[in-house]
Amino acid sequence: MKYSLLSFITLACLLASFVTKADSVSFEKIDDTFFLTANNCELLQKQTTALEKWQAIPHQELYCSCDAKNLCKVDITPLLIATPIKTTLGKLPICHGPNCFNAALVASQILPYFRLSDDKEFKFWVNSPLCRKLSYEEEKRPGDVVAIRESVVGEYEVHPFIYLTEELAYTKNGYRNDDMPYALMPVSEIMQTYNVRKECYTKQPTNEECWRYATYYRCDTLPEYAKKQGREFKLEKSEGLFSQQQELKNIVQTINEIDHDLFKASMTGCPLALAKRFSLFELSNDLCDAAKAVANDPLSVLLCQGLEKRLDAFKIALRYLF
Repeated sequence: MKYSLLSFITLACLLASFVTKADSVSFEKIDDTFFLTANNCELLQKQTTALEKWQAIPHQELYCSCDAKNLCKVDITPLLIATPIKTTLGKLPICHGPNCFNAALVASQILPYFRLSDDKEFKFWVNSPLCRKLSYEEEKRPGDVVAIRESVVGEYEVHPFIYLTEELAYTKNGYRNDDMPYALMPVSEIMQTYNVRKECYTKQPTNEECWRYATYYRCDTLPEYAKKQGREFKLEKSEGLFSQQQELKNIVQTINEIDHDLFKASMTGCPLALAKRFSLFELSNDLCDAAKAVANDPLSVLLCQGLEKRLDAFKIALRYLF
């Protein structure tokens, strides 16, 4: 009887291992080429379709090849050409700082550059009119933002990432330069890394059972949201909404330049110019004064508030560069 029970347990473990492997998708970067691997092409096609939907690009016929051990591989590089994540995918920053809060916002095209964002900047945007909180019953779509939270004392932001499919998500785990690189990995693997039980991210969590849980959001990109208001805005430029307010336009341009320099410094180790470092404090005061000119324009007010959050995050990011 003991032998039979042991055999049953062994068989169950083997079957569980096989199922996990069968449903598993892995990511790898070789030089400047990006690959997904799985044990069948159908599963890989599901992932490439999700990437196409996320990036809103036409369907592309990608070649899937399988070796003698039934390990199948597809080159997804063509699907990443127009996405901001391509610049960092598979890479580790040289300096500490770039983190999950920022990665989720850049991938959602709410922020222009990779760097450190604090939880306040992340929370500001997911609670803004750009984003809508999803119910647990709603079908998840490629590009939805997943926020892992903790509720032991209040509500604490732990880790956000971008949902693509159950087998694939875009994430930056950690903020140190020896943590994991920007990557694509299964949702279950991310949840396991951050100690979130399955029942706490697949259905409405309860405080008694789930001290860590997931909340889902669907967000417009910042240019999309501006367009819905009949306006134009470009993430990486000062053109658009503030074209009639020269002072504010100049401030936005300077903030974008600093944002880009922080990204460059984090990824290459190049120090940020001291003049720009000290200009952050002047910019905070100038922004408050200039924002008064758009006080009656809700969209411009929202963007000015977002700029304030960026400046606050810049000051934290600088601690890791000097």
